[in-house]
Amino acid sequence: MRYGNVNQWVIDTAAANGGERSLYISDDGGATNEYAINSNTKAWAFRDIYLDPAQSPYLLYFDFRGVGELWYTQPYDYAKVFIGPAVTPDVSSYSAALPAGLTQLDTTLLLQTTWGTHTIILDSILTGYKRLYFLWSSDNVYGENPAAAFDNIYIVPFGCNPPAAIVIDSVSKTEMSFHITDYFTEYHNWDVALVAENDTLDESQAIILHDTLSYTFTQLDSGSVYTIYVRTRCSDNDFSDWISTVFVTPADTTQPVNPDDTVGVVHYLSERMIVLYPNPADQYVEVRADDDVTILYVEVYDLLGNRILQTAPQENPARVRVSELASGLYLLRVTTEQGVVTKRFVRR
Repeated sequence: MRYGNVNQWVIDTAAANGGERSLYISDDGGATNEYAINSNTKAWAFRDIYLDPAQSPYLLYFDFRGVGELWYTQPYDYAKVFIGPAVTPDVSSYSAALPAGLTQLDTTLLLQTTWGTHTIILDSILTGYKRLYFLWSSDNVYGENPAAAFDNIYIVPFGCNPPAAIVIDSVSKTEMSFHITDYFTEYHNWDVALVAENDTLDESQAIILHDTLSYTFTQLDSGSVYTIYVRTRCSDNDFSDWISTVFVTPADTTQPVNPDDTVGVVHYLSERMIVLYPNPADQYVEVRADDDVTILYVEVYDLLGNRILQTAPQENPARVRVSELASGLYLLRVTTEQGVVTKRFVRR
């Protein structure tokens, strides 16, 4: 539905992020992802959905690209995403009011020249029978192409997911500094535990990081092997799986060790040492590790933390067949001799 005779939503092949088709604004029936800048437009696309309250909260995930117009701090050509009751938007005029009862999700979307991923947690009050709306609004003065485009749109139950990776920043004889990378900004607490070689993980000894993704361990023994464990603390009774990585404190130098300057054996695992492609995937994903990293096994989890499959690859890159998985967002956990990295991929 739209006000205006030119710009409209289409599902076609002129814009896509990884696949062949996406939802985008076009002024030529889908041949391009461009809009007529001199045309007042209010265009709506929507999809009716049901969100089971028993599985709340949910995660809305989508990729967006689009430029539009921002004059000083005021957006004039932009996209917005809403959720609300199933009603018919008023397109009788450019200034028509929004349908009653809509909740805007995310910020006003514009000025993105490349594809970017957006994730939004849907509160429990947004469950039941709903309609997901995509709005494109443009005035008839200035603007810049391309117009709005959305791809890889998923709504899935939001479980307690592990962090993406542990990144070691520096190691000295007695200290180690690291930070956590995470896909989801909604998490605020993590459990961290440090275990010496030949010891076992004692969860009761974990420390809690609150609203910080970095930490430094001190008073370590030189020339020693340690394993650092991290998990997401979603509540006092809800935790993700642990991820881990291994590091070694130097014995013969007092200078900090740069994790990027290893010689010989790798004693830590960085997220960039593991590459996952293609993403999104249809039939399979390939997991490629650096030459000095040995993959032990690969696991695929859904966003509720359920392990879907596990394999012990014999080759690098390792090929993981995902053709039997339902379309959606998944976590792929790679365990190596040097530690663990978790990455995200989309099964189309």
